[in-house]
Amino acid sequence: MAQQLKPNTFSVNKSTTIIGLIFIAFAIVMGAFGAHYFENVLEPKQLKSLRTGVDYQFYAGIVLLILGLNYNAFNFSIKLPALFFVIGACCFSFSLYAISLFYQSGVSSYVWPVTPIGGLLMILAVILLLYKVIKND
Repeated sequence: MAQQLKPNTFSVNKSTTIIGLIFIAFAIVMGAFGAHYFENVLEPKQLKSLRTGVDYQFYAGIVLLILGLNYNAFNFSIKLPALFFVIGACCFSFSLYAISLFYQSGVSSYVWPVTPIGGLLMILAVILLLYKVIKND
């Protein structure tokens, strides 16, 4: 007699997981371009900014991946912290990409205020997650 498998109780938040994977993939692409192409094109300061954007996009992608794949492990909604991570990482990383890649065009004077807003949103996401974890002990 064949053994019946238990139904899968693993619940994934598909959109959060997909966004996390897209963030990670794009960070890898930007990191590869930074290491192989932009290294010869950008000045050291711009290259450092680009790498910072890559790092934080990668961190946000990993956090989103963890949240999305462990959706049912939380006794609270992850929607707001995930949203803060998505918007924050986009603001932070993509503004750094723009500043790095278009620094000679004067874009940085318009884009630089977006960077700290993105960082603040990611910090708020972590604080919100911490609060929810502590509250839902």
